[in-house]
Amino acid sequence: MQRTAYTDYLDKHYYTRFTTLFNQQAVKPDHLRYVAQTFESLRPISEAFYDKVDRIENNRAYLQLMTSWVQSIPYDSLEDRVASNGSGFAPPLGLLMQNRGDCDSKAVLTGALVRAFLPSTRIIMVFLPHHALLGGAINAVPEDEKLEVEGETYVLFDPTGPALIPFGDISDDTKRYISTGRYQVEHID
Repeated sequence: MQRTAYTDYLDKHYYTRFTTLFNQQAVKPDHLRYVAQTFESLRPISEAFYDKVDRIENNRAYLQLMTSWVQSIPYDSLEDRVASNGSGFAPPLGLLMQNRGDCDSKAVLTGALVRAFLPSTRIIMVFLPHHALLGGAINAVPEDEKLEVEGETYVLFDPTGPALIPFGDISDDTKRYISTGRYQVEHID
């Protein structure tokens, strides 16, 4: 009874259970649900980016433009109860209204924008200790940072900012976590 009530509470407030890299049971925002429930409302933003890209360019140009835009949104850990709700996460529409977000908030916003523009492209969220980024199953170029998951190759990209890291590139710290297997993946449907 208590477990069912707790599960209902988590679901109502957009949280989900998960197991950490260290096999600990924890709770986190339901990132995938936020993407699934907000990408349609973000379609006009996604289309506005598409309108800025030359029609002969590929999806990479769109993804680069959109990623750099999200990177330019000020970074905030969202833990200060005066400046935010203190939860450490802002849903996509809240992030846009507040004009600030942390890594997983920006990754969810970006994932929803990608889903709105490229509905059939496979996307993953990659969780590192204290960080989150994305991967997209698009044609890679040799210099791209990639991650293979279940036989599929994903080009990694980090919308966090404030550094304007190009699409297909990631920080050295992120490379270390990936190369040592200290990450978890969730598929964005």
